[in-house]
This record gives sequence, C-alpha cells and structure tokens, in this order.
Amino acid sequence: MLKNKSSLYRSYRPDTFSEVAGHKNVITILQNEVKNNAFPHALLFTGQKGTGKTSLARIFAKAINCEKPVEGNPCNDCLNCQLSNQGQTANIFEIDAASNNGVDEIRNIKENVSILPLGGRYKVYIIDEVHMLSKGAFNALLKTLEEPPKHALFILATTEFAKLPATIISRCQAFNLQKIDQTSLINRLNFVAENEGFVLEGKAAQEIYFLSEGSLRDALNYLEQLMIISDHELTLENLQKLFYLAPLSEKLQLIQDLLNNRFQTVIEYFETVEARGLDFNQFTLSLMIILKEIIEYKITNDSRFLTYLEANELLGWPSDIDGYFAIADCLAEAYKKSQGSGLNFNYLLISLLKLNSVKPQLTATETIKIAPSKLSQKVVNEAEYVTPTLTMIRNEKLATASSISMTTNKTITNAMALNTLVAPDGQARKEITKLLDQCFAINQNDQLIDPSKAREMIAWCDGKIIAVSDCEILIRFEKIWATNYLQHCLQDDVYIAKLSEFFGKNYKVYPIDETQFTLLKKDFAFKNKAKTLPIHHHDFEEVKTFKSDDLDNNEIGFETLVKQTLGEDCEIEG
Repeated sequence: MLKNKSSLYRSYRPDTFSEVAGHKNVITILQNEVKNNAFPHALLFTGQKGTGKTSLARIFAKAINCEKPVEGNPCNDCLNCQLSNQGQTANIFEIDAASNNGVDEIRNIKENVSILPLGGRYKVYIIDEVHMLSKGAFNALLKTLEEPPKHALFILATTEFAKLPATIISRCQAFNLQKIDQTSLINRLNFVAENEGFVLEGKAAQEIYFLSEGSLRDALNYLEQLMIISDHELTLENLQKLFYLAPLSEKLQLIQDLLNNRFQTVIEYFETVEARGLDFNQFTLSLMIILKEIIEYKITNDSRFLTYLEANELLGWPSDIDGYFAIADCLAEAYKKSQGSGLNFNYLLISLLKLNSVKPQLTATETIKIAPSKLSQKVVNEAEYVTPTLTMIRNEKLATASSISMTTNKTITNAMALNTLVAPDGQARKEITKLLDQCFAINQNDQLIDPSKAREMIAWCDGKIIAVSDCEILIRFEKIWATNYLQHCLQDDVYIAKLSEFFGKNYKVYPIDETQFTLLKKDFAFKNKAKTLPIHHHDFEEVKTFKSDDLDNNEIGFETLVKQTLGEDCEIEG
C-alpha cells in the first residue's frame, strides 16, 4: 500500500512552546497564562505566513486542557494531550475560514458552543484565516465572541490584520507575530537536518534564511528540496544550483564592476543571469547585505561586523564608501518599485546603469604616478569626502537592520501606548520632534547638516512622534523592521544613557509600526465609546479607567486630545 511521506514542516511542527522557533515574548505570556489558569476568552494571532500562528494556537489549546501541564507546557503524556497530538480530540475544533466563511458555519458554532467539553475543561475553536469571513459571519460571531460560555475559548489567526473589523479586534487579546529571527530559524534548521541525518553548511543555512524571509515553513520546504538532491552534506553550492542563486563571487564581482564603471560587463552579466532565472528578491536583498557589511568594515576596519563575508575577500577594495551608498540607493529603489511585478531584473539593471553618470573610482591596482604637493594633496583629500545625504542614511539603516538578528525582551502593548496617549505633553512633543528634525536636517544640496548626529540617531530616522508624556515617548514607523531596529537598540544600556543625555531626561520609548498603530486607533475609539480609557500612571503598575465625560472641563478637552494624539484624520466614535 502506498504511504505518503509528511513534509518536514508537518513532521517537525512543534508540540510544546519550548519547541517553537522565535516569539519568546509571546510564548512567555502564553505560558504564564496557562500556569496561572488566567487567560482571556479570545486570542488573536496575526503575522506573515509561516511564523507559527496555527502551531501556537494548537499548543495553547492543548495546554489548557492538559491534565498535568509542566511550566505552562502541555505534558504530551496525558490522555487529552495524546488525543490532541493524534487529531482525535473532541474539544478542539479547527475551522478554515477561507472555505467556511458563511453565516451558516458561524451559526453552527453558536449552536454547539454551549455543549460541555468531553473529558477536558475547555472547548477551543481555532478559526484560521479569519479575515476571510463574510460580513454577515462576523456579525454572527460578535456576541458569542464577546460573551462565550465559561468552558469555551476562541483563537483567531490571520495574515491580513487590516481586514478585521475593529469590533472583532477589541474583543481579543492580540499578538502580532513578527518574522522569525535569523538565529532561531537557523538553529531550527540545524536541528531538523541533524535529525534527518544531514549536515547543514553554515553558508547554506544563511542563504535559506534570506530566501525564506523569516518564514520557518518556507525555510523547511527549501531544506527538504535540498535534502532530495544531496547525499549527506547540505552545501551552498547545491542550494545555488537548485534555486538558481548567484554565488558570492559573482555578487562581489558585480559590485566591483559597478564601482569601476564597467557597465558593458554589468549588462552582459544581467543578460546571463536573467536567462538562468535567478530569484530577484533574494538577489537584491543579498546584495544589500553584502554592501552593508562592506560599508561597516570599511568604516571600522573591524572584522567582527563580517558574517556573510570574510576580511580577505575585501583586500584592496576602495575605502571611499560613497560608491557603496550609491549602489545601495539604486538597489533599494529598484526593489521597492518592482517587487511583485514582472519588471524585476530589467528594472534593477536600468537602476544600476544610472551609476554611469557617477565619476569612476580608483581600483585597487591603480596608483598615482605623480606625487602631488602637500597643498594639492590636501585639496584632493577634501574633495574625496562627500557629505552623506538623507537617502544614504536611510539605506544604511535598512542595510544594518536587515542583516542583524533583532531580538527583544519587551513587547509594546496597547496598554503601554494608551498610557502615553491619555497624558500628552504637547510642548514636550514639539521639542523632541524639533530635536530629531535637527538631527536629519539637510542643506540646499540635500546633504545632511550634521552627519555624525544623524548616524548616532539613525534608528529614529523617518519615525513620527505620536505622543510624549512626562516619562514616555510613543513613536510610529511605517515599517515593522524599523520598529524592531529601534527596539533592538533600546536593549543597550549605553544607548539608553545617550538618549537620556540627548533628550535631557529619562524617557521610556515605545516604538510601534503602522499595523499596531491601526490597532491602537481602533482600541482608542472603542474604549472611548465604552468610556473605559485608562488614566495615566507614572510607573504603570496599575491601570485605572475614567469616563470621557471627565475630560469635559479639562483645558484641552477630549476631542482635542484624540486629534493631538491619533491625528487629525482619526474618527471619534461615541
């Protein structure tokens, strides 16, 4: 009889929280809720594909029904755990909202939710891709989601957070699962490879991480395909052959050709690699990683910054970093404008050919044959220095953030953000905004006025100060990677001390991204309507509530408070 072999991502789906890659903050919260037997009636997991939303939902559902949980983890030995692992439990229901998105399916849940669980303590309903539910289905779910029976728990999962109604979000404890960090993902890949009898080469593991973009499911699929064509060792060479990846030597040669204006060679190379079908996204991102490491190494001469490259590979390369920044500018522009389209390599080539107007740089083999006088040498040295632009700083920030393994011990919750929003200091916000604007101020030639200060505060670049209280700063970034980068920097005590000196005061800094800001605005509006907005608490150990009516006699008034903190375009309900 034929037997299907399970894919690696199914065979190695985690059974306990300790086996989950990444998301340490979220896991800690979930484990504590299981240990204390104190959890909400509805949870919401959001995030990109392959980051563990469904796995966390299943583990949590199993843990709360476990007869002998161990430090918040399911024991996997009791009857309930065994039935859950075998997919035979009568208390956990998984619903795919993509194919069961009508009112009738939700009504069926409402009819059965009141029935007591069999053999366990809770009935758990996991609704995957919940954003696919119809408007009628969402309306039918509202009341049950708000006041389910004590024995019922709902866990919602989605990749499209922005499509969820505010009324659904406000009834759930929400967790935004970010892409899995490089260290956690590579550790998991090594574990799987070793269990399968393979040895995964370090360079190959790095390349798989870049290919997967932080999705463990995608990474395991790449690993599985690599295993099929490999004997024992999983090498970078085989990976490049399998997925049409450019080897490092080709990427370095391309950068050298661009630096030295060898554009005919560049055009010929692009014609070749397009025929080979190279992956555009991975190719561009890996070039950015290489440029980032070259720039850091040339600035510091410290090989500790090299993880993708080795110091001997950069011997004789130009020390002037402006050429590297110019290439990074073109790559970033091409990636942004052509991602997901059919332009890919053609647009990338056209963007890079813009460098044809840049003055050629000296190669490693070129020498000055006539020794200049001291005066002329001074003029040459001054001419070689080009003041960086704001675009260069942005690209430098992107290159740094995209290459480091960003982990954080702190999650910025809506409660923390609201604590700042309800006690805004308008004058402090103006002063801090002015300080940051001065860091990134440019002259009439688009050059930074104070490049050293801009690099010192690079993590704050393009951030918008939403609110400032007497002890907190709430800052919003358009992209989640920028939020993570500032959060990563804030884990350094030296960095925090420098911030205190810069701002002239100790502030708690709360960076959030556009998605969380959308959630925050909806939460703010909902709590306003329910008259349960929190009052500001300096040490944030206790959160009280006040009625919006209590603000009527304040100097600024409630509507002005909302406009000042959430923006002029924010709708005020109730």
